[in-house]
Amino acid sequence: MPCQRRNHEIVSSFFIGPKAENVEIFKENIDTILQSVLTARRNYYPNDKVFITPHIKNSEASKTATEKLAYIVEQTANKSGDGSIPYWHPRYQGHMCMELTMPAVLGYFMTMIYNPNNATFEASPFTTSIELDEGQQLCEMVGYNTPKTEPRPKPDIPFSWGHINCDGTVANLESIWVSRNLKFYSLTPYLAMKQSCCRKPQFAPWLTTTLCRLLCLGYTGASLVTAHRSAHSQRARQTHHSQPAPVLENIDIFSFS
Repeated sequence: MPCQRRNHEIVSSFFIGPKAENVEIFKENIDTILQSVLTARRNYYPNDKVFITPHIKNSEASKTATEKLAYIVEQTANKSGDGSIPYWHPRYQGHMCMELTMPAVLGYFMTMIYNPNNATFEASPFTTSIELDEGQQLCEMVGYNTPKTEPRPKPDIPFSWGHINCDGTVANLESIWVSRNLKFYSLTPYLAMKQSCCRKPQFAPWLTTTLCRLLCLGYTGASLVTAHRSAHSQRARQTHHSQPAPVLENIDIFSFS
């Protein structure tokens, strides 16, 4: 019983609560996030001149726009509270949705202020690194082989990886993409050799082979194919009549939305 009570107390601390019992904790964390936003923005080239000057903030147009924003936010918040289903309360069980945890809401709020798009590491170095760590944690949680697998990783099994997408529908679609890509992969050597041998390629041999492989992998705008070994240095030493070097040694399909 003490253990169950302790678990209940821990879980209860993660929610705002049916009666907003933890709303002050939520406010404190929101304030912490906003304070970090203030610090980060003021520390970036701190000697730069202020862009939004006091003159702009005190202008009639700015005050009108600010008052309109405050009015719309207040009206929308009140209508949301009055018109939404009480999914946060245990008395309501009409839909699958339940109250979101405070860590989830705070993480979402914090990310939206910076950059939620993890399309490239250059655009989101911090959140992308978090995404990679999260993927490894999820893989480890369900028992997949990872570099941190205990007691030790299995060298004969590929390491697993994961990423975060927007919802369950996209996750299901990506699982279909992976299955499709694996199904077509066995055809890529055949089609690459057939096109290279049966007719004169319009491109360099290595480029023709690469294009065949990418097409057979189902390469689309929604999939990013990354090669773990670059063959640029090998291509530079090739002549037009030499055998094409292996371009893609190991392929991962990173799907993103």
